[in-house]
Amino acid sequence: MNDMQKKLGHYFSYPLYEGNIATIIAPSLILSLFIFLSQKFASLLGSYGVIPGLLLSIAIICFSMDYLRQIVKSAAKGETQPPEWNIDRIDLEEMFRGVIPLAVSSFEIFFIIIPVNFLISLSMDTAFWNQFVISWKLQVLMPFVVLYPVNLLSYSIFDDFIIVRLFRTLSKTALLKIFTIHTLSFYVLIHVILLPIWKNFFMILLSFGILFYLFQIWGYSLGRIYYRDANFLNEG
Repeated sequence: MNDMQKKLGHYFSYPLYEGNIATIIAPSLILSLFIFLSQKFASLLGSYGVIPGLLLSIAIICFSMDYLRQIVKSAAKGETQPPEWNIDRIDLEEMFRGVIPLAVSSFEIFFIIIPVNFLISLSMDTAFWNQFVISWKLQVLMPFVVLYPVNLLSYSIFDDFIIVRLFRTLSKTALLKIFTIHTLSFYVLIHVILLPIWKNFFMILLSFGILFYLFQIWGYSLGRIYYRDANFLNEG
């Protein structure tokens, strides 16, 4: 087995190390159960019956995103095994810690798409909203998949979003990897999320399990790029 095969084998086995598969199975089971119950309550109680299960499902997703942040931070320190999933306390601050890079990326996109969309609308002589609807994927999704990996990496390492600090640490090679491989792979994962696969208990269970498995690999490789590049520059 050559080095490339060993490397790929390590990455794909990373989320399954020892008992870490529970970090995939447990949230998948809980999420699918909450969504399934929401659907049942909705048929009995109407739209209000969806709310409890929906809020609990959002909480599970938030905690899962925080674990993704922990993986990036762990890999950026050079650790080759997944971190123990620690939930220090159950409160809003802890729950939304993993969503902060997502929120910041969305906020940045807002200030990108408004002037861009306005200029496009003027040049094409079309209504602002109509232009946004026509090209929403290009204007929202593309900036998001570029900004989110960088914001996630910066927040996981520095606990802030001063991207200049990240750029000073990484070489052009590492930045190129982040803006190509990780952007493209994250774009694919986002499109998988948008597929109509969230319809029943078993499909939700399988879909979220596979997605979270792939996201763990994605987050680990993102952190490893920082670790290898930062050490290489320090040695140089």
